[in-house]
Amino acid sequence: KDARLQERVARLEAENTALADAARQARELVGVEIVESAVRDARRNAARSGVQNARFLCADAGKAAAQLEEEGLRPTVIVLDPPRKGCDAATLAAAVRMAPKRMVMVSCNPATMARDLRQLESAGYRAAALRGVDMFPRTAHVEAVALLTRETADF
Repeated sequence: KDARLQERVARLEAENTALADAARQARELVGVEIVESAVRDARRNAARSGVQNARFLCADAGKAAAQLEEEGLRPTVIVLDPPRKGCDAATLAAAVRMAPKRMVMVSCNPATMARDLRQLESAGYRAAALRGVDMFPRTAHVEAVALLTRETADF
């Protein structure tokens, strides 16, 4: 069986608008968003796309991450897509405790991304790749995407 289909994906602080492809490639997908209308849209989009292996929580990312950790969720991949202010300490700490093999961070603010990456690196993750993505041509705005891999096996 394709290894991608065995992955469990948790997306924290996300808009949950482009998750159908991720859900199709994963055994389970959990999306978290604090905006209720975005969660409704994600559920509607999942149903419309025939995605049955996804659930969406309306909650603060840090609290949701702690809840998922209490449930025993051990995702293979966590996607962090924080607001401009970056991830809060509770979100990063819970993500690290869930010990995914990989994390993907999407950020619209390089300064807060650098701060959050330093914290994740001190917890045993290494930035394996970093790319700028020009989603808004003819503006100064660039999204940054980082792939982090876990360096140590013990958490």
